[in-house]
Amino acid sequence: MRLLFLFIFVTIQHVTFAQNLPEWAQQKFQEQSSFLNISDSLTPRFLEADFDGDGNEDIVITVKNKEKGNKIGLIFYLRSGNQHIVGAGDPFGAGGSDFKWADKWTIFTNEKTYQTTYNSNGDIQGTEQILLKNPAVHIQTEDGIGGLIYFDGEQFIWIQHGD
Repeated sequence: MRLLFLFIFVTIQHVTFAQNLPEWAQQKFQEQSSFLNISDSLTPRFLEADFDGDGNEDIVITVKNKEKGNKIGLIFYLRSGNQHIVGAGDPFGAGGSDFKWADKWTIFTNEKTYQTTYNSNGDIQGTEQILLKNPAVHIQTEDGIGGLIYFDGEQFIWIQHGD
């Protein structure tokens, strides 16, 4: 009986979340639902911004990859029809292949940022200014260590912030 209640609770949570997604994003996610689950590791569970600069709101969702040990990552659905998965079992910059380390995420809208740079020994060398044309996702630990996930016009890249 407990299993039945647990199943009903999980199903209701998934349906409730899916109803909050825009319809176009719900349809896109259904195409990946055989290997991705929506993750509740970050709140809110999805963010919206124009990541590719085409004038349309895109969406990014926290996910777990069922085929890769439930590793946590993000899936970006761009209104242009493109989609990109970062993390979720595949290495992505200093963010790694599993974003379980992340405690919070937000939309970053500043026009410039500073990337931490390292010397050949791995020690912090300084910072490098980077100009941003579009919003990015800022993902980090409670201590502020993390980075930006930014679409550079061709692909999503990692821009390191903090240690």
